[in-house]
Amino acid sequence: DIPMLAQLFLKQAVEKIGLEQKKLAPAALRLMREQKWAGTVRALRNVIEQGAVMSEGEVIRPEDFPFAAAAPNASPAPAAPEGGGISVHIPPEVVDLKAALKEVTEAAEKIIIERALTAHRGNRTHAAEALGLSRRALITKVQSYKLD
Repeated sequence: DIPMLAQLFLKQAVEKIGLEQKKLAPAALRLMREQKWAGTVRALRNVIEQGAVMSEGEVIRPEDFPFAAAAPNASPAPAAPEGGGISVHIPPEVVDLKAALKEVTEAAEKIIIERALTAHRGNRTHAAEALGLSRRALITKVQSYKLD
């Protein structure tokens, strides 16, 4: 059921968001089947929309999904593409893991929010849905990152 629903939700997301046609890589479908879905198709729909927004090509890969890093059988994400990702340099003297993680997470979050807003042509309601956030949470993040 999961692959069939994933394909349907992807088709709907592409039409709703106005993206070019996309398809799920076999590894992405495998990852979908391996996930434990909490009995709700809405969670699957949100993840598919996020993958559609976050993917940079016509093929959605496992690393385009928010949970891919936590998936036990997921292949490691490739290096960030030039000009489209984030690069992290942590000086050898930095040992504060919490502060370093916060900085990296905020940088990634800002980029992902910018991509979602672009993909949804500035529509915050649709971008929030694709990101799995409430509209209010997205607005707060947009303001904190000065993306207005």
